[in-house]
Amino acid sequence: NIFAPALNSVVQTTTATLEWTGSDSDTNDTLTYDVYFGTVNPPTEIVSSNQTTTTYSVTVDPSTNYFWKIDIKDNHGGQTDGQIWNFKTDFLKMSSLTIIRDWLCPFKESARYKLI
Repeated sequence: NIFAPALNSVVQTTTATLEWTGSDSDTNDTLTYDVYFGTVNPPTEIVSSNQTTTTYSVTVDPSTNYFWKIDIKDNHGGQTDGQIWNFKTDFLKMSSLTIIRDWLCPFKESARYKLI
């Protein structure tokens, strides 16, 4: 089960925390997770391997589509490949705001700006 970010959701920060749960029919098995994350579908880069926790934080860029999946493994060699999830980002980096500020007010370095 995936908790966050939800399928097709929009992230408006520079980081996203991937959250999921995993289970096995044998409740005594130890589970580990391989986290795949990237901008290609399907995601091919393993950003964390054999992880025991069910969250992973990633840094993201503005106006980008991301894809991720979780493969679950147990301590007896069993594996379940996860489905592909996606989200997109919608925010401006501070460097973009600096360029806008410099263009709007090139002669006032110490001017204060309010984002609306």
